[in-house]
Amino acid sequence: MQDALTSNRVKMNSRIQIDELVIDAVKSLAHDHDIDELVAPSLDTRVYSNLDSFAVLDLILDLERRLQNQIGHYIQITDENTFDPTLTPFKTVSHIADYLKRKIVGAHS
Repeated sequence: MQDALTSNRVKMNSRIQIDELVIDAVKSLAHDHDIDELVAPSLDTRVYSNLDSFAVLDLILDLERRLQNQIGHYIQITDENTFDPTLTPFKTVSHIADYLKRKIVGAHS
């Protein structure tokens, strides 16, 4: 029973950390690219629709760097859907966070 509680706490802490990692990356991007709509992001904030292609690349590179610093190894987060406006996992902050969580789990399986 104690192991299950500890496991749930670790999962919750990891989820909060990834959410915060994405929010911090979006705030940084907003500052670097002068994007007023992203200055104070929440989990519901639309991201992709507020970015040009250079900003998308900057966000990807920053997220990969932050992830590597947090988990200790590199995970590529781009795929064929990254730049597709209807399929991109970068639509909102919560979409990005969920996508990164899936990438982390996939890298560890």
